[in-house]
Amino acid sequence: MSAAQQTGERVLFQDGSIVTITTARAVLLGTTYAMANITSVRAFEEKAEIGVAVFLGLFGFMVGALMIMNDHGIGWLLLLAGAAAGLWAYFNRQSKHWVRIGTSGAEANAVCSLDKAWTGRVVTALNDAIIARG
Repeated sequence: MSAAQQTGERVLFQDGSIVTITTARAVLLGTTYAMANITSVRAFEEKAEIGVAVFLGLFGFMVGALMIMNDHGIGWLLLLAGAAAGLWAYFNRQSKHWVRIGTSGAEANAVCSLDKAWTGRVVTALNDAIIARG
């Protein structure tokens, strides 16, 4: 019989060694939080930034334009490569989805994923654990 079974603790969510949520505790990336100390939980989306896409596009455009002005044949290739890199970075950026937990002291980002549905399952399990504690 495991320690969790002896105390009546139920596992509500488990994803390998990354996240385990029970009615008594949450283990998130190796850090254990007592459910009695968690006062709130919510999902938070950190929007992907477009700075890299803009930089790649502008850099390629500028280098290509300078080479075209100096009659270098490779300038058009660099111009197109810069535009392609900028577009690729823009369309392949991804938001981070965080699980934020609140305690009496502060609110903190506890665990992150690019998968919004997974983050939602973790938030739901944490809310269910808070409710189960009463």
